[in-house]
Amino acid sequence: MMSILQPTTLYADDLDDEIVDSGVPTSPKIVRVHPNDDFSLTVAFKTGEVKRFDVTPYLDASEFFRELADPAYFRKVFPEGSAVEWPHGQSLCSDTLYPNGIPVDD
Repeated sequence: MMSILQPTTLYADDLDDEIVDSGVPTSPKIVRVHPNDDFSLTVAFKTGEVKRFDVTPYLDASEFFRELADPAYFRKVFPEGSAVEWPHGQSLCSDTLYPNGIPVDD
């Protein structure tokens, strides 16, 4: 059975400095993030890959994330190492964004 996922080669400089318990490096660092009008994020990783991540399931998931439903606040997202963050502390880590993001074609 063929996999529709293409393997990606990750190099040590592309990965977070932290190592998980299994000894496997964490997902790649985030270098850029762009908020989209549909409450998705376009995330560029240090590997050169760009993925789109839908944030809408998180908007009503908890009171903490509910503030992201305000378009002006949602646009204040910024990259912070292996995560994207907002000014009041909401964040999504690369371990969520990278495997669940949809690759963006150039």
